[in-house]
Amino acid sequence: MFPFLGSIKAQNPTQFSFSHRLGNYYNPSLLSPSGHTKVKFLHRSQWANYQYQTEINPRPLTQLVTLERPISFFSKSINSQKNEAFGLSILNDNIGIVNQINIQLALAKKIKLSETKGIGFGLSMGALSQRIKVSDFTSVELNDPTIQELINSNTLIEPSLSTGFQYYGTKNKIGLAFNNLLSSDTKGYILSQKTLYFNFKSHFILSPTVELFPLVNLISDFKTHSYIIGVNVRFTVLQTYLDINLLARQAVAQKQKNVWSFSNNDIILQLGFPQVPQLPIGIHYSFDYVSFGIAAKSNVSHELMLSYQLGKKKKYEGKELFSPRYKYN
Repeated sequence: MFPFLGSIKAQNPTQFSFSHRLGNYYNPSLLSPSGHTKVKFLHRSQWANYQYQTEINPRPLTQLVTLERPISFFSKSINSQKNEAFGLSILNDNIGIVNQINIQLALAKKIKLSETKGIGFGLSMGALSQRIKVSDFTSVELNDPTIQELINSNTLIEPSLSTGFQYYGTKNKIGLAFNNLLSSDTKGYILSQKTLYFNFKSHFILSPTVELFPLVNLISDFKTHSYIIGVNVRFTVLQTYLDINLLARQAVAQKQKNVWSFSNNDIILQLGFPQVPQLPIGIHYSFDYVSFGIAAKSNVSHELMLSYQLGKKKKYEGKELFSPRYKYN
């Protein structure tokens, strides 16, 4: 009668195909203390062409807003180079009648080991709210104790804490984070899962106009593992960058003790401009195709990500003016 109950008690970690571009969402140490303030907005529509017969839309819809800003909080900046960064993320996730909102504040610290190498630490804290949209369904058995329990406690809140580390060098960047460390049983419900996030990215210059970034991302709640392996090819075109990403995502789930099975295989194609020419904005699109999926209701998912860079100074291109005051000095 009520097929969503199992998912209410064990919400899976929210995952994005653009996880390699949302590193600071998964790992607070990946906040950048250099550059300008950046804002990103991402919308994900999963199972896009799934034709459902119910009044409730079962397709997962997710929005994420992130902000990162360089600061000098713990130490003074040297030569205008800041060593800390502040971050904010707001997640709105909808799956059927379940709505989750996750708000996190983060701080990151970078320590230089040399001119090209360093390490970073990060910490994020916030709160996770889960709401059951009881107005979206009609129960045929109002006396069902499970339904009554949902109605009486349809909004639950728990604190969240995450920590992360990173090492960066001339060509390679490695990160490791532990998320939702305060996850616990809240009134009989598990709002979030303790998760591990690992990322690796390398950089090769093939020519003056072509760069290669092999990457690996892993997200695990220790019962389900999802990893992305792929490559980002960056072309320099008309004084800007064009990114083309080809990725493969594999999900592995534990069915029984020491028994694992493949649950999903995804092929992901992404296109994007990290910065649109003459504008401080970037745009990226991701097309996901599930080549094999046990739980997938549809083969197609879409992601759209927009970014905006604040505080970028526009270069003045006018003529130089000389004051006659010093003409006869």
